[in-house]
Amino acid sequence: MADSSNIGRNFLICGILLGLGAAGGGVYIMNSANHDPLSTRMQGGDDKATALTEKATQMKDAALKARRMVDVAPPLEDAWVPRASAKDGKLPRFTPLFFAPSIWEVPDAAQKKNVAVDLLDNESRPLHKVTSANASSPAVPVPNSWFFSHGLGDIICSSLALQTDSDGDGFTNGEEFSSGTDPSDAKSMPGFVSEGRIKMEVVGDKETITHLLELSLGSNFDEKNVNISVFTENGQRKLQFMELKEGQKFGLGDAASGPLAKERFELASVENASEEDGMPVYSVIIKDAYTAVDDEKQFKLVAGNKGRHTVQDVSVKLRMTAGPDKGKEFTARLGEELDVPGFPQTRVKITSAGKKKTQVKASVNNAEPVDVPSDAPLPSKKASEKNKKK
Repeated sequence: MADSSNIGRNFLICGILLGLGAAGGGVYIMNSANHDPLSTRMQGGDDKATALTEKATQMKDAALKARRMVDVAPPLEDAWVPRASAKDGKLPRFTPLFFAPSIWEVPDAAQKKNVAVDLLDNESRPLHKVTSANASSPAVPVPNSWFFSHGLGDIICSSLALQTDSDGDGFTNGEEFSSGTDPSDAKSMPGFVSEGRIKMEVVGDKETITHLLELSLGSNFDEKNVNISVFTENGQRKLQFMELKEGQKFGLGDAASGPLAKERFELASVENASEEDGMPVYSVIIKDAYTAVDDEKQFKLVAGNKGRHTVQDVSVKLRMTAGPDKGKEFTARLGEELDVPGFPQTRVKITSAGKKKTQVKASVNNAEPVDVPSDAPLPSKKASEKNKKK
């Protein structure tokens, strides 16, 4: 058998020789890398050598250009402002880097190239902005980290990220950001009026009940005592008869429901208006507590058939669009104040209801009236013209 010490010595010598060979090869390669063969003059003339060097430079520049995601970036506003035309609601200019999902390349218009943005950094460039209901107010940038801190990282690249209602409470993510509430928690939500918009809508057409008021015979105008009769809309059937004094408030009682049945009206004054054939003609001024469709705050009744006046009881059907009672429908009458379903300490009063169902205004907690949206848009002008022709 061969001496084991000789075998070990042979392996050691081979290892040393292989190491020296590898080191020499590395030195040769390094020297070769520092030497640009394309810059060496070729036999046959300088022209060919120069042309080949320029071609190599062009190829190198083309390769570097191809490696960049966007050579000349579009205006930054085109990339980070939500666009309805974006395919599937995505912003194709936002691309995460493969080695760090939270770092994205975003176009920078000023530098005309892409810049790296860390979406988890509060100081990073915001991808979205919240626009105010007030056109004169500037848009407010939403920090990218806000989406991740509320579990919305999967929709940050969507152009509809702020228009989405992630927790299903009826408020958009943009509204939740503006109010400081949690967009991923349905129990955390803004108030009934959010960004100037009321969270209920009109369902269907309004309902109008019409009555006629008339000064009745037997009134003692000198004593300021007035008799008023209530008729149906066509005036053919008398519904009620009332004896009133100046300053007294009254409704229409059993003849109507809602505000008409309460103290909506007031007998303000009894006047001797004029004389006719030597006889005095009396008139009565009645104040209306609120205005219905095309009505005035007060009206005059003159004795006789000309003394009739139309009053209306208008009601609208409403549906909650947000809150714990989202989807609940209820009826409110014009001038009637009631509690808002799902929003404690919030009261709403329908202040006006125009001829179109979308022309409804409501006051919340006695604030300035705001428009109440409708569940269906008004017909277009062209459609209306077609219907008239038919």
